[in-house]
Amino acid sequence: MTPTSSKREEPLYIKREFEKLNMRLVPLMRKTIFLGAFSVPLITFSFIGLYFLFVMTSFSSDMAIGIGLFALAGAFGMALFRESLHKGKEMRHTSLVYMKERVANSERLPEETKLRYVKQLQMYPAKSYETFVRFLQHEEHIRQREASSED
Repeated sequence: MTPTSSKREEPLYIKREFEKLNMRLVPLMRKTIFLGAFSVPLITFSFIGLYFLFVMTSFSSDMAIGIGLFALAGAFGMALFRESLHKGKEMRHTSLVYMKERVANSERLPEETKLRYVKQLQMYPAKSYETFVRFLQHEEHIRQREASSED
């Protein structure tokens, strides 16, 4: 299922294009999921540990090592979380670059139509999947028209 579809079944040509796109995104997705899944528990653990050290116990010089370790774990977790956000941005950029290249390399559409789709992808990146699906539908429509005129 593509990001634009809810419960309806997408045509095969759209599924194939999104499979090609997903092949480029899978390595980044794995890293993002791993970093996010590891960072959130680490941050939570450090906050809970610091809370108990500060609120539930009386302050002593022996607590400094514990505070330092929990703070270090929290900082490491925050760094991993920040990296997962960066990988998410990289995924969005990679998918947008793929879509722009795919539109630009289309042999069926006229140049001005391709430029219009590329411009829409650049101006409205939040709607890139919808724009890409419209492009694929347009391209398929032209392909079917060409095939029917050859018969």
